[in-house]
Amino acid sequence: MMDVYTVWCGPCKMLDKNTFRNPDVIDYVNKNYYAVKFNGEGNDVVSYKDNSYANPGYNEARAKTEIVRTNSQGIYK
Repeated sequence: MMDVYTVWCGPCKMLDKNTFRNPDVIDYVNKNYYAVKFNGEGNDVVSYKDNSYANPGYNEARAKTEIVRTNSQGIYK
């Protein structure tokens, strides 16, 4: 289970404060999932069972630094 969040996301903060601290939710998730918290605007890469997950906007911007592009994460040069 991947929790994709951003630092500015109100519902994400609400989930962290309420849902993900509930002992029943913690117990269920720990028994049934491999839980990962992932910053949707960060540059971290998560690897699990030969699959890698990364922020596509960050990777695209890093690969094409000479081109100005806009996407959901903002403007990159």
